Amino acid sequence: MKLLLYCTKGKPLFRSSGDYDDDWGFNNFFDEYVCARDYYNYHNDYETVDEEDLLNGKIIAECDYEVEEIKVKLQTNYYFYDYFTDTLQLDYLLEDGCLSYYDLDIYLRAKCGKAIHIKNLHIFDKPKELSEYYNRVPMMYGDMRSITSAPQNMRYVEDYFGHKYVLISIRPEWLVKILNGEKTIEVRKRVLKEM
Repeated sequence: MKLLLYCTKGKPLFRSSGDYDDDWGFNNFFDEYVCARDYYNYHNDYETVDEEDLLNGKIIAECDYEVEEIKVKLQTNYYFYDYFTDTLQLDYLLEDGCLSYYDLDIYLRAKCGKAIHIKNLHIFDKPKELSEYYNRVPMMYGDMRSITSAPQNMRYVEDYFGHKYVLISIRPEWLVKILNGEKTIEVRKRVLKEM
């Protein structure tokens, strides 16, 4: 089962084309993909973004994944929580997840979490719509229904041929880091059972 990376609709706006400078706070991850911090503030108020160019609200890439449990241990000598996995110490978990200790600690709140290792990333030539994937429903509604809304965290979906995927929502600023290869671990409090 593969992981589908969905770009949430929130800002910053994530564009698929343009001839903008590289000083946006995010790097270009492909010539035809550009991420802007806030298109509206940068340009004149009367300019609008072509909806077809926006990657927000679309599935951008797929990848293989591996899930590890993030464990936590109180370091009584130093009065801080040590987060780690079976294969990663805290420093590597923070570096590969593009997180500060403060961000991780606030998010997990001294509880265990999950580290999703992103592997074999494949960026789609053309972003996919949610409606291209389906959700199995009881027979009274028909066998399959197109996905109409993104998950808050993640959910199982299938394509037209019955291949199963996990669809995960990721904010644009984190998705750019994944696509650039800077971020190889996505930290979540919970994942789906079969992951």
